[in-house]
Amino acid sequence: MGITLEEYLRNRESCTVCDENGDTDHCRTTMLSRADNCLIYNSILYNDDPYDDADVLLLQNLRSEIKEEKIIEYYVRSQPLVKHAKYAFSQSFWASNYKRFVANIVIALKSNDTASAVHNIFEMLQTLEQEFQL
Repeated sequence: MGITLEEYLRNRESCTVCDENGDTDHCRTTMLSRADNCLIYNSILYNDDPYDDADVLLLQNLRSEIKEEKIIEYYVRSQPLVKHAKYAFSQSFWASNYKRFVANIVIALKSNDTASAVHNIFEMLQTLEQEFQL
């Protein structure tokens, strides 16, 4: 039996480069989005439009502006939603999810409105948890 995502993130150590540059949270919060744990990742990857690298960079940079606890909460809550969506829905779900939620997150980030982006992320989680009854 493996460890949970929460355990993995809590115990993850930063690399020496990040330690030397004083950015120890970078390793713990960057490159965590994967197909098995991130609604936003899947929505960007599998929507009908090709993704914009600048949008992805905005989302990655958002991690540096959020407390680590909120990042962990996002992944812990997102993972079962991704699992459910991949089991119950087709690829069209991700395109719909992008239009419904992720597009507004990206728009907020382009407007430098981090608070709205974070609010929209957690609103997406709450809405999908209610809809999936998880």
